[in-house]
Amino acid sequence: MRHADRTGHPWFIVSALWGLVEPGQMVEPYNVRVTELDARAQALLGEQVARRVRSVVPVARVAEVHAGEAYLRVVRGPLQAQGFIVEAPLAGLEIGERLRWYRAGGAGTGRQGWYRSTWQSPENLATRSDV
Repeated sequence: MRHADRTGHPWFIVSALWGLVEPGQMVEPYNVRVTELDARAQALLGEQVARRVRSVVPVARVAEVHAGEAYLRVVRGPLQAQGFIVEAPLAGLEIGERLRWYRAGGAGTGRQGWYRSTWQSPENLATRSDV
């Protein structure tokens, strides 16, 4: 969440049960994963999320998705149908690699940027323009 806050852009959480959740919005605890939903429920969730994002940020062109592959699969098509360019900068990274990326201040873009800069110090990562 710190990374999202640093960007200054609106951001949301996608919940398999609650759909689009805004920062600070309180929801009841639950234990439902998107992978537990059937194909119809996943499609409905993706459409609901995309429509809600479009209504909240009507002029946005890019939706940057920081989620696992299952959630990305659910929202990518519906977001594109709403006119968004969908970027997933951390696609393909394992959870540990994602956490290191966030700790490094979000330097680089996804797998290519991460692996090109793995051996750089976090200070260098933040200032490099080629990652």
